[in-house]
Amino acid sequence: MIRAIIFDCDGTLIDTRDKIVPFYNHVFGVLGLPLIDETDRAVVDLCQGLADQEVFKVLLPSESRAAVFDYIDSLDPADLLAAIDTEPYALETLDELRSDYPLAIATNRAGDMEHIMRHFALDERVGVVVTAADVVRGKPDPGMLLLAAERLGVPPEDTLYVGDTDVDREAAAAAGMDFLLYARRCDGDDGAEPGDGTSDVIGDLREIRGRLILRAG
Repeated sequence: MIRAIIFDCDGTLIDTRDKIVPFYNHVFGVLGLPLIDETDRAVVDLCQGLADQEVFKVLLPSESRAAVFDYIDSLDPADLLAAIDTEPYALETLDELRSDYPLAIATNRAGDMEHIMRHFALDERVGVVVTAADVVRGKPDPGMLLLAAERLGVPPEDTLYVGDTDVDREAAAAAGMDFLLYARRCDGDDGAEPGDGTSDVIGDLREIRGRLILRAG
């Protein structure tokens, strides 16, 4: 029985999936580094799923990484967040669920999470936040999810993780947690649930409550 829910952040609670690679390319361009090919699906998936330090290990020579982190640290978080919004119904879903479930966020983001939590009023809705800065390895390693469950005081097997990437799915499986993959419906979809309601895919965060009822039944 699910007693707590942990959410990923990017692409799940805040709408950044199409902004991560352009942001990296902005940084790389300023520093004169090779740009990411936005048509390379494997590289795009890597950028959207892994922590910055893991992405840069793959894409950048070691001597360039410190300059990239220094430049990112020099940016004003308010400027970066101005162009970002929450995922549809994210705040409403958190408000609905928090009366019955302790909530957490486990994200491969690191230093800017405090700004994100405050900017989007997530800090008013979520009690536990675990970032890449809190663990030795980010997702897909399960340590982040296990730490979040520990801080919630709920065993992993009684915890649901909601994320938007295969990296999230792998982390949940390794942690022994139930999982829902959030794959937001495109505009114009008819609103029908993906599959028959028994898969682990949802197209709307408001479906979480119904999936919990199905799993409990």
